[in-house]
Amino acid sequence: MGSFFVKLFNFIKSRTFLINIALIIIAVLSIIFGTLSYLDTFTRFGQKIEVPDLVGDKVNLEEIDAYLSGKEIGYEVLDSVYRTDLPPGTVFFQQPGPTSQTGVYVKEGRKVKLRVATRFRMVEMPALAGKTSKRFAEQILENRGLIPVIEFQPSIEGKDQVLEQKYKGKKVTPGEKLPIGSKIVLVVSRGPSVQTVSVPNLEGMTISEARNRLEQQNLSLYVLCQTCPDEASKEKAVVVRQMPDASGESVISAGGTVTVWAE
Repeated sequence: MGSFFVKLFNFIKSRTFLINIALIIIAVLSIIFGTLSYLDTFTRFGQKIEVPDLVGDKVNLEEIDAYLSGKEIGYEVLDSVYRTDLPPGTVFFQQPGPTSQTGVYVKEGRKVKLRVATRFRMVEMPALAGKTSKRFAEQILENRGLIPVIEFQPSIEGKDQVLEQKYKGKKVTPGEKLPIGSKIVLVVSRGPSVQTVSVPNLEGMTISEARNRLEQQNLSLYVLCQTCPDEASKEKAVVVRQMPDASGESVISAGGTVTVWAE
């Protein structure tokens, strides 16, 4: 046993052992400092960017891009809320709050979430595509204050079935909030082929007369009358403008809708 400890002691004192120990220590320290340096860079440790105060009349939504330019911070509008007490585009909520009030700093690239005021009443878009008929979909939209516009498309789907719902040329998802009065395009199936009919001239007719005329040609009528207090007066109102118009060789898909303005 004595000779074993002597040999062990001599090995520990040897140059080879000391060099290996030194190399191990250097390797461990390199890994530790390298990891800390990487984490410091990756997490931007110690970086502090002040969150500006965007609430109130300090900045309008139209000016916010210029206002935040160079501040290394972005924004995201969570919602537009109908408010009559604030000018449109006014920010009334932000998260996180301004550093001057909360003492909170953020890192570069962080987005401040905003809620802004609007003067448009908003309604949720219903789910119509693939579930409802043209007539039922039109009724649902009108009840929500939205204006239906019909586009027919050849399809093997059932006749007069809503295939798509669009807003400003793009598909609109159910639940999305839109301003009242928005035009919603309903793409409706008319079977494998679509027939067209000439657009009749409705100007000068009463709404009742115009509706009867369109029904004879398998067309629907949508009425816009700001001066009509009720349905009875609307039926007696006179058409002053229509879309599509009846000039030239104007045609419309059978079953389509003619929009009229009446007084």
